Amino acid sequence: MPALSNIGEELRSAREAQGRTIQEASAATRIRPSYLEALETERFDELGGNVYAKGFIRSYANYLGLDPGPLVDAFRSQQQPEAPVFERVPRALTGGLGVERRRRGRSSWLLVGIVCVSIVLVASLWSLLKPPRTTQTSLSATPPATAPTTTLVEPTTTTKPKPQGVTLVLQYIGTSWTRVDVDGKTLFRGLGNSPDRRTFRAKRTIDLTLGAPGQVQLKVNGQSIVPPNNGQIWHHSFTADTGNQNATNSAAGASGGSSGSSSNPSTGVTSSTRSSVG
Repeated sequence: MPALSNIGEELRSAREAQGRTIQEASAATRIRPSYLEALETERFDELGGNVYAKGFIRSYANYLGLDPGPLVDAFRSQQQPEAPVFERVPRALTGGLGVERRRRGRSSWLLVGIVCVSIVLVASLWSLLKPPRTTQTSLSATPPATAPTTTLVEPTTTTKPKPQGVTLVLQYIGTSWTRVDVDGKTLFRGLGNSPDRRTFRAKRTIDLTLGAPGQVQLKVNGQSIVPPNNGQIWHHSFTADTGNQNATNSAAGASGGSSGSSSNPSTGVTSSTRSSVG
């Protein structure tokens, strides 16, 4: 196609004068860079037809600030007519199209029929294979009475924990000679005076000797014990092992005193006592 009257040169000169590139113009006008280059080189046959060419000329001219009217008129004055479009379709083509339409219509109805038959078959198969529903029937008869069940509650017995070892507390309200043996070892021997307070702990046995038992208050594993106030030397043994407790006889007790042994279940302590005349 021969070059038209300076359309492309005018477009290219305006772009270069503004310092813009093809890529910038393409991004702004949304026209492919190859089409803009075809406009500037007046290769209008690459633009897809006269209608597209005139539209590209208007857009590009507006972008560059040019009046698109003279450019479009110049293009129209020298444009070549495009190849004519058939106004009538040949009978051969018309007949072919009619046959094709009839074939498509038959195929569509056949497809619809196949889909409907498939749906019916699937529904029938599902009705045959689905599990039967189970219906619950309410019984009007009164259910048999059940005999009441009685629960036997066993009485619970609580046992106090057995103390571990022996704890002896001496509270002096006067003066008394005292000897305390813990698990066979003498831990105290001497006079105790008011208001002294002494505590002794043993794993097995505590042997206690008081010269004036009336001047001392005793507690064994938290339980108070009142020694006799009869002016006699008082010997006492305490142990947590009630099964192996044996009373210890003192030398003074062998000379004519009274002796005895007792077990306190609340403290778990067994005591043996022997008194003698001082």
